[in-house]
Amino acid sequence: MPLQVLRTLIFLLLSVTATAQELTLYVLPAPKPINWHSPRNLVFSYINNAIVANKYGRGQKHAIGHVMVELKYKERYALVGTTATSNRYMMHKVMHRGWGLGILFATINGKLEEADINQPQQQERTASGEMTYIRYKINAIMFERLWAYLQEYKARGYDKYYNGENNPRAGKGAGCSAFGHSFLEVGGLQHLLNDSAWKVNVRVQEGLIGRPIADRRVSIVQLMMRGRWAKEKHMHRHLQYYEPTMMHKDILSIIENNSIGTKDSIGKAKGIVIDASALQPPDEPIWQD
Repeated sequence: MPLQVLRTLIFLLLSVTATAQELTLYVLPAPKPINWHSPRNLVFSYINNAIVANKYGRGQKHAIGHVMVELKYKERYALVGTTATSNRYMMHKVMHRGWGLGILFATINGKLEEADINQPQQQERTASGEMTYIRYKINAIMFERLWAYLQEYKARGYDKYYNGENNPRAGKGAGCSAFGHSFLEVGGLQHLLNDSAWKVNVRVQEGLIGRPIADRRVSIVQLMMRGRWAKEKHMHRHLQYYEPTMMHKDILSIIENNSIGTKDSIGKAKGIVIDASALQPPDEPIWQD
């Protein structure tokens, strides 16, 4: 029997008999929305989020929002999210070391937080309602693919690279949202929702990109003086970034409009459930490196 036929038969059998596998993205918005209208607005809104009072504790502030990934099937369970090793380090590099908006492209030290850290955050956000989520019902074949991706991601040490090119499947760094979205890509689930509504697209002026990307220092004053992003004709670097607060707002819009999936809730947290159990994962390599 040809391998592809055998694989299809196994897939059809498992998609009928297995319904307990789940992939969930939990989305925590920034304390206040990040303003992406200009470099100046971006810096002001980030600083505002960094200094605003936080009721969740110092380690759970998430000044730019956060995304956590949950995989669940029988005894196998993971609740993970990637973060910078030190947010103070990032702020220091911008404020005092002249990195400017080079921080948006730089690869810095990261870590993968797991269930022992994330479950308390999940429970607190569930109680407050300051979180949304998307739960995908998946089949056993897709679960195995996603579980293998997570285990190998850690084994390769990719979890140590934060931010950078936001291309986790190539081992080139990932913020929390790019990491979360990569599970949708690996599972072929990204097209079930309009994920373009989650993405920031801006042109960052070359003159605002400092170390370690470019051999220049960019002061905080220079950032504050820029009231618009670069035009197409000017030297720039294109930034595409899945933004947690935009993801959060889009999920709330989907719930309000009842446009896809089934409404769901955990405590005060609102979410949607999408049945993707009949969807076969893509026939392509997991890794792009």
